[in-house]
Amino acid sequence: MAVTVSLAVRTLLPLDPAVEVDVHYIFDTGEVSPTPLRTLRLRMGLPNEITLHCRMALVIRVGSRPQLPLTVTHCDPNMSTALLLTELVLGDDAEPYTLARRIVAPGGSQHLALEDADVLVIREIEEVGDA
Repeated sequence: MAVTVSLAVRTLLPLDPAVEVDVHYIFDTGEVSPTPLRTLRLRMGLPNEITLHCRMALVIRVGSRPQLPLTVTHCDPNMSTALLLTELVLGDDAEPYTLARRIVAPGGSQHLALEDADVLVIREIEEVGDA
């Protein structure tokens, strides 16, 4: 299956650095591949629609900015699958740990202000109640 995801970065300043999204493959084990299949640059202040296949994950790096205001929308209201948003903190030598998890139901949106997270991972999940 595939789901359409809309990502809208709300700009704070006209010179905000560009936001890039890495598209990663998800292995049968559920592990995300360390190397992205491709990288997409988001248009600032505009919706960016991306088709996300069930074996793919979107990874957004916050970078050096103090905050990343972002709206994630599940654009397919008639689907039975939801989006799982996972905010991760990357340690220097340790494994990444989960800061927060959110579910976006079909047709729904989630407004985020990523401040403490280093990375946001977006993937499709089978049922709205899964997390």
